[in-house]
Amino acid sequence: MQLQVVGSLAPYPKVDEACSGYLIKQGQTTCLLDCGHGVMSLLGRYTDPYNLNLVIISHFHPDHYVDLHALRHLIRGGMTMGRVAGPVDLYIPNAPREQWEYWQAVAEFRVYTIDPAMKLSYPGLKVEFFPALHPLPAFAVKFQAGQSSLFYTADSAASDDLWKEARGVDILLGEASFLAADGQLAGNLGHMTTLDLARGGLQAQAGMLIATHLWPESDARVISAEIQSVYPGKTITAYSGFSIDV
Repeated sequence: MQLQVVGSLAPYPKVDEACSGYLIKQGQTTCLLDCGHGVMSLLGRYTDPYNLNLVIISHFHPDHYVDLHALRHLIRGGMTMGRVAGPVDLYIPNAPREQWEYWQAVAEFRVYTIDPAMKLSYPGLKVEFFPALHPLPAFAVKFQAGQSSLFYTADSAASDDLWKEARGVDILLGEASFLAADGQLAGNLGHMTTLDLARGGLQAQAGMLIATHLWPESDARVISAEIQSVYPGKTITAYSGFSIDV
């Protein structure tokens, strides 16, 4: 299983970067996990977009889904040209209701509502969902391919339940929206700091931390230093273009 970071910034992208967007590749399965600002402008660098067969939107804040509007038009063009066989599977939360209803009516996607009880199985890849703590309904996502595993926190405040579900994963791809000094603000907004993620990595006994959902003006060296002050394992600060085999 391969993780490819398309974008890792929030709530807006910098030049030549993007907001949340990640490719999970395993065999014949190519999953786009979130599709925020700028993702579509970079996606073709890392995969043939016509080969996507699974799209997951963790929640409906714009920095996680807004380029889905562009993706639907690419899929429509692909269907017209015969490069895409049919609608692409899309998993979304059931709220806000107007968003859910809008995407249900989009012909380019075969839309499914995320339910924490569901367990998806695609060729070589298993997917599970877990509720996150965020102002909008949001879901963390766990991917498994054989003995390899990756857990994506999406946007969430820290919680014991979250780390319980992530326990023992090879890679914890977690948000670090705020630096340590902004802990109270982060919690109030349903987000995490660098130290929240570091403590979560310890609690989950994750093999590696990848910090993402980063404020565009933050210094990656400071982010890494704060995490490594608590978490002794390998730490990566995500950026557009980063990839790793899980």
